[in-house]
Amino acid sequence: MVNNVTDLSPTVALIPAMFAKSSCVWNPLLYALKNEELRNALIEVVKRYSRQRAVAPIAVVTTAN
Repeated sequence: MVNNVTDLSPTVALIPAMFAKSSCVWNPLLYALKNEELRNALIEVVKRYSRQRAVAPIAVVTTAN
């Protein structure tokens, strides 16, 4: 156990802060995996988005000389 905070290296002191800040990313992901209703809604959104991207026409630009 460390009695004096100055004995910690900056890298070691950074680890708990990174774990705490990463919870903003992990909590929603874990909730989406555990909640079936949200998971199904996200799957539907991804399917709908991918269909729109596949059907979107490609613009062809031609120049008349």
